[in-house]
Amino acid sequence: MEPTLANKINSSSFRDPTTSWLGKDGFWRVLIGSKIDTKGMAILYKSKNFVDWVEAKHPLHSAEGTGMWECPDFYPVLDKNLDENSLRIGVDTSMIGDDVRHVLKVSLDDTKHDHYLIGSYDVVKDVFVPENGFDKDNGFVLRYDYGKYYASKTFFDDEKNRRILLGWVNESSSVADDVKKGWSGIHVSFRRFFLLFFNSEF
Repeated sequence: MEPTLANKINSSSFRDPTTSWLGKDGFWRVLIGSKIDTKGMAILYKSKNFVDWVEAKHPLHSAEGTGMWECPDFYPVLDKNLDENSLRIGVDTSMIGDDVRHVLKVSLDDTKHDHYLIGSYDVVKDVFVPENGFDKDNGFVLRYDYGKYYASKTFFDDEKNRRILLGWVNESSSVADDVKKGWSGIHVSFRRFFLLFFNSEF
């Protein structure tokens, strides 16, 4: 997986692969954050052997005017029809089924905020179809956090059957202060539950 003259991807707009997932067809899949002009996108790659990767003919999802998508994240969640306790249970990244919805999270380089969409994953066409989280006039609506929180990623903890969210908190101090301190920003994970709201209307 790399930007080349053939795929016409700018090397500065090619970053942050997701955790892979295995499709029922036996192919592994990975997303890469990218953009073309101001169109943000999650480029999809597929591999049978986890070594040789081929770019799909279309992104898993994209949106005009959203700019560079950094740190894309894509994972399944149990459907809204299950009880509240079920919504707190994590599911393996490769899980596909009628009782599963999917979340696509992107970090928007232009705004430095983490936004997410809730929708359906069409495994035949390899596209994500959002059901909410995006407004045609205002762009992304749903956010993980409303403070200093960016470039998050999740992973599935199969021992405790949960999904762990890690993110980056940047500094509000000046560059000079950062240099004096010798560090800037911190990678964090807070112990907290968050429920994704499936019935929001925008």
